[in-house]
Amino acid sequence: MLRVLTECSNAVCFGLQSINQMTKDSEEYLLSEDGFHSYGPYGPKLKLEQKKEIARNWLLNKGFEDLVRAATNPMISLGVIVDFKKRLKIKSNKMTLEELKQMIVDPDINNRSSKHTLSQLLEKVSPFLKNELSFFKYISSMQEIRNLLVHRNGKVTQLDIKEDEHVTLKWVRPKGLFISSDNNTVIELENDANVKGPGSFGITFEETTRQFSLNQPINISFKEFSEMIYTVNLFGQDLIEKFHI
Repeated sequence: MLRVLTECSNAVCFGLQSINQMTKDSEEYLLSEDGFHSYGPYGPKLKLEQKKEIARNWLLNKGFEDLVRAATNPMISLGVIVDFKKRLKIKSNKMTLEELKQMIVDPDINNRSSKHTLSQLLEKVSPFLKNELSFFKYISSMQEIRNLLVHRNGKVTQLDIKEDEHVTLKWVRPKGLFISSDNNTVIELENDANVKGPGSFGITFEETTRQFSLNQPINISFKEFSEMIYTVNLFGQDLIEKFHI
C-alpha cells in the first residue's frame, strides 16, 4: 500500500508540475532507431491547452486507480490470511510440514482474494475486525470517482447522479492546531496564522467533500489529491489495527 501511494503521489505531482509549466508546444518528437522516422501523438493535431487538459485527465485517471489499488492491496492480503485460516481449520489445525508448504504456495489461496471487489473483500474480513472501519466510506467514494474517470471520460452522467443530483467525493483533511494555554483558544495553522504565548500543537481530521453535478468534469487539485493519499494511508492503518484473527 505504501509503495503504491508513494509512486502515485510523486507521479501525479511531477506530471501536474510539468503540465502547468509548459507554455510552448514542442515540435520535437522521439526518433526511431533508424534515425529517420518520427512519431508524434496519434490523431489530429491539437492545441496546447487541449493537450494539457488531456494530460491532466489522464493523470487523475491513473491517480485514482492507484488510490483504489493501494486501499485494495491490504484487503487482499488479509483475505489471503482469512482463506488460510479456513483451510487450516478443515485440516483440524493439524498437518505435515509438506502440507503446510503446499497450502502456502497453492495458487488458489493466493489468487482467490485478488479476484474479489473491494466490497466483497470487506465482507470477507469484516468478521475478523474488532470494530467497524472508520475510513472505508472515503475509499468507496474515491472508487466511485475512479469509475467516472475510467468509464465516463471524467464527467458525471445521468446514470451516476443520486437523489441530490450530485456525485459526492469524500476524504479527510489533516488540520494542524495551536491551543493557547492562556485561554484555550484553538487556532488552525495556516499560512496567515498568528500564534503567540505558551501553548501546544495538535492535529485533527476534518471531513471534506466535493460535489460534481451532471456533465461536470472531475477536476482535482494536487493539494486535494495529497489529502486523499493521506486518507488512504489512514484507512490502511485503521484496517491493520482492527484486524484480529
